[in-house]
Amino acid sequence: MAAGACVPILTDLRVRLRREVAEMDDAIARLSGKITGRVAVGLLPFSEQEIVVQVFSGLLRAYPYLRLQAVTGSYSALTDALRRGEIDCIIGPLRGQSASEALQETVLLEEWLTIVSRKGHPRLRGETRVADLVGETWIVGPHGTPTRHFLETLFLERGLTTPLNICEMVTFPLAERMVLESDGIGLLTYSSRKRASLGESLVPITCDFPDVVRHIGVTVQRGGAPSVPLQLFLEAIAGAISVTR
Repeated sequence: MAAGACVPILTDLRVRLRREVAEMDDAIARLSGKITGRVAVGLLPFSEQEIVVQVFSGLLRAYPYLRLQAVTGSYSALTDALRRGEIDCIIGPLRGQSASEALQETVLLEEWLTIVSRKGHPRLRGETRVADLVGETWIVGPHGTPTRHFLETLFLERGLTTPLNICEMVTFPLAERMVLESDGIGLLTYSSRKRASLGESLVPITCDFPDVVRHIGVTVQRGGAPSVPLQLFLEAIAGAISVTR
């Protein structure tokens, strides 16, 4: 058998072994009366990301024997890790109809695409249109992200040249910081709670920009019951997000 033909077999074996180890953790937990095992969460950028930290803190207090991991990365890297069993779920913007059939998505909250700038930015003076923003430096996610795709499509559908000055930022906090420290404008997503609190340093730019909702939620592999630790996390994150609405 050629070496390349062994790769799918070994990959499948690794996934099966990871699942069996998780099942062993559950069995040990039932025997000992304590919750053990691992919850590894892939994190995509979204405005309420700190809720994951709050949930982890609560789980550690309630279940000190749990192993908790938070992993950041691109959507493709995290979905690959999810399929391999290296992480248990992904939290962040959902892909909807473009998501793989092997993945199951559950909506947790909604965020709105919002154009923001630093306080005192020239674009905050007077009336502004989307067409006026072509020449601005845009701070957005990299190619392949839904927000970046929407930005480019928006200008093309209006017969405008897509912005040439793009600053790609992978993480949400870094994107906000870049907007604060520059004359660039950011296209970011905010929950209703976060958007209502803008105004101290970051300011929404009002223009003829459409009202666009992005769904934030959890992505898991389709089929099969979640482990006890993962179920605890999913219940905790759903409860924490419901409080912020």
